[in-house]
Amino acid sequence: MSRIIQRNGRKGYYLQVVVPRELREIIRTSAIVRKLSDDKDESLKIKKQVEEQIINKFDEIKFKHKFKKNASNNFIDESLKRKLYEKIGHHFFEPSNELNEKGIVLSYWHCIGHEVDFKEINSYQIIKFFNAEVIVHNYRGKLWAFENCCPHRGAKFLKKNLSTAQITCPYHGWTFTPYSSYIPRKDTFPEINSISEVRPKVWKIENINGFIFISYKPLFTLHDQLGKEVVNIISEIGQSINKNYSSQEIIFNCDWKIAIENALEPYHVSFVHKDTLAPLGISDGKNIFYDWASIFKDKIKSKKVKNSKKIFEKMLNIKYNFDGYWSLYLYPFSMISSTEATTFAHQFYQPYENGNKTSCLTKLWCLETAKDQYEETLNNFYKSVSETNLKIFQEDAEICSYVNEGMWNKKPLFFKSTLEAKVDHFRNCIRKFENLLKK
Repeated sequence: MSRIIQRNGRKGYYLQVVVPRELREIIRTSAIVRKLSDDKDESLKIKKQVEEQIINKFDEIKFKHKFKKNASNNFIDESLKRKLYEKIGHHFFEPSNELNEKGIVLSYWHCIGHEVDFKEINSYQIIKFFNAEVIVHNYRGKLWAFENCCPHRGAKFLKKNLSTAQITCPYHGWTFTPYSSYIPRKDTFPEINSISEVRPKVWKIENINGFIFISYKPLFTLHDQLGKEVVNIISEIGQSINKNYSSQEIIFNCDWKIAIENALEPYHVSFVHKDTLAPLGISDGKNIFYDWASIFKDKIKSKKVKNSKKIFEKMLNIKYNFDGYWSLYLYPFSMISSTEATTFAHQFYQPYENGNKTSCLTKLWCLETAKDQYEETLNNFYKSVSETNLKIFQEDAEICSYVNEGMWNKKPLFFKSTLEAKVDHFRNCIRKFENLLKK
């Protein structure tokens, strides 16, 4: 909580911000006081900006303190594991080298979907990151992102995902828009000077030709994280997408890193997807690597698929055209893929708090139809693609459940096929992030 005060014997107006209880022993004070201005109106104008700076500093101190505390608590156990591993040489005793994975969530831009997913007013999507949830919501045509937690008493605004609703807390009726806040019986809260001070925790949100990205405190600008070439590619794809045909959730009973690595390599396709993905005839393909992204592409041997492409080219307005299979990975949690540029699929992998479960939300996006007369044929095609995609991800989830807990580590693969190059690139991204933390 905060308020504007005047101090005895001092000129001007000051902002007093209460220090959260868990930080008082670290900061060694119960409140922070900063001078705003000698003028009252000017003080009211800049109050929110100064308050945000102080709260951001609180968040930074929490983050650093928790990181140091966890490192300190794990030191003895990790040291003992390391000695046992060196002596016995079995992965049972291998040091975990745990990542600050919540730091990954907060520090990068995440592609959570496309604006076609939010066409209806008040439509929303809940994104899960460990024990936190972020809502992306369409308020009268404006998308905004904020945490699914009412600032009053911590209740969730929403539980049902992929629906439509106003942002009103079911507990006490606190209501929010991108521009305003409403508190029933505000007169009973004497410490709240202005309702506009009371907001849910808001995330940054950006749009690249329809693709929606969110971040809390990014290390880079969105364009710097993606790189010029990737920005150009998704810009072309973004303007091609016309509607969301389906959104489906698959639960993987494994760590999120296992699920991501499975999606990054074609080595398993002929064994795991014999009747679904393998018939396309995808082989070794070609990889292209960027700082925080990678692309896999390959020609398709299936004559049936090639012949279908010729038909669909007449039915669809294809703006970003290519032959074969194509997949773009955007570190850390997102993938966009397509077969013959006739549809695009998006996957967003969401890590659960306990570390051995991951949610994968997969969407099928359609292109603009050239003529209305093709709608029925295309809908049958989309239905078939959506059903096949679901089966592929169910097969992926099943095989990932076979991977033993504790087997993943950030080191380069010891036994590495050339088909697993993107897996090593992913692990390198994780190591790069840890090095950035150290700096």
